[in-house]
Amino acid sequence: MRAKEFTEDISRRGFLGGIAGAASGVRANPFDNPNPETFRRLHKEPEKYNPWATEPARSSATASKPSSEHVVSWEEIDKYLHRLGLDKIKRVGILNNIDSESKFNVSAYRENDRNGPSGGLFQHHDNIPRNEYRFTNMTKHVPDWQTNWKGQINYALSEPEGKKYIGMNFNNVEAATHYWTTNFENPAHAEREARLRAKNSRKFGV
Repeated sequence: MRAKEFTEDISRRGFLGGIAGAASGVRANPFDNPNPETFRRLHKEPEKYNPWATEPARSSATASKPSSEHVVSWEEIDKYLHRLGLDKIKRVGILNNIDSESKFNVSAYRENDRNGPSGGLFQHHDNIPRNEYRFTNMTKHVPDWQTNWKGQINYALSEPEGKKYIGMNFNNVEAATHYWTTNFENPAHAEREARLRAKNSRKFGV
C-alpha cells in the first residue's frame, strides 16, 4: 500500500486526530486506537506503517511527570488485547507483567529507578549509563502516555520483543509470562520474577 492509500485508509477507518494533526502540523499517532487490521499492518511492514521506525533514539529526556494516578481495569486491557487478536494465554502473560510492574496505573512513574526513570504500564526504563532510553522513546511515540493506555500497549507490541511475542505460540500462561518477563521487562532476578508473576494468572480468568 502506498503512502497516499494508507493515509486514505487511516481516514476511512477512523484514526483520531488525522485531520486536526495535519492542520496543526502534528503527525497523527498510529498508536492511538488503531483498528485491528491496521494494527496488524503496523507489525507486518513497520518501515511503511510505523513513521518512527527509522528514527534514531534520542538522549534521555525529562518526560513530563504525571499529576495523578490513572488506573485502568485489567478487564479493559484484556478486552483490548483480544480485539487486537491475542489469545487468552498471551493476554494473561501481558496482564501478569503489567500487574507486577505498575498495578495497572497508566501514569506510574519512578524518577529515580535503576540508573534512570521508568514509567507507564510496563515501566519502560531509561538506563542512562548504558545509553538505553526505552522510556524516553515510549514518551516520544505516545506523548499523552499518562492517560493513553491503549497507546502504551500498542507501542509495546510494536517493539521487537512485542512483535516476536505476537508471533509465538505458548502452551500455557507460565511460558507466555516467562517470555514477556525475561525478554521484554528483564527485571533483576528475571527467572524468579517470571515464576512469581505467573502465579497471579488465576485472577485474570485462567
